[in-house]
Amino acid sequence: MTTEQGIGETYLNRTRLIFSQKANDESISIINEGSKPALMQLWIDKEEPEEKPEHIYVPFVVLPPVARLEPKSSLGIRVLFTGKGPPLTADSESLFWLNVLEVPPKMPVSEDNPVLQMAIRTRIKIFYRPNTLGDITSSDAVKKLHFSYVKDCNKSRLQIENRSPLYVTLTQIKYGEAHWENNLPHDGMIAPFSHISLPVIQFTDSRKLSMTVSYIDDYGVISEYHPAELNKTAAIIQ
Repeated sequence: MTTEQGIGETYLNRTRLIFSQKANDESISIINEGSKPALMQLWIDKEEPEEKPEHIYVPFVVLPPVARLEPKSSLGIRVLFTGKGPPLTADSESLFWLNVLEVPPKMPVSEDNPVLQMAIRTRIKIFYRPNTLGDITSSDAVKKLHFSYVKDCNKSRLQIENRSPLYVTLTQIKYGEAHWENNLPHDGMIAPFSHISLPVIQFTDSRKLSMTVSYIDDYGVISEYHPAELNKTAAIIQ
């Protein structure tokens, strides 16, 4: 079972890691609020959620890779950058995933006492930022989004282009007086120098359209950004 955030009795104290090339390591903690110990296995992948850890080659290591987490306690984890593996892009951010697998202790099983146990995996994002990007943050990147209202085969769509070198993750878009979009493609994540589009209602006039964008910043906090008003005059996509 895979979750974006931890569920059950163990969880991480952060929802993402921002890894600057200037830093050699970052830290994160796992907290066990349960009454039983848990065995934790940790590894990092790059868009390979189903691959076995021993078959994944990334420029990071996690210490410790396996640990016993006692009840009502926490465990500090270090993520180290090794620089080994395929070369990383120098002009944009790279995305990796930290996996934390919780293996519950074995319970006695009998015909009179059947037990269903699940190993729960949490995955959080690791964003690696090369030195060439300077001190740009997600709050800077969201301001480089370009919004356009287009018509594609007589269907109205909102196209969102990410013109920044960082990944931008949107959670919700409000446009007009009371129109909300929160079912966004790719869970709202837009890769550097790419775009997403989503269907929106069709407008019949050409007045300006006010917008509010909710996004996840570098600290995992949902913040708001108010782009310049969008011109509702449709461009036609052939």
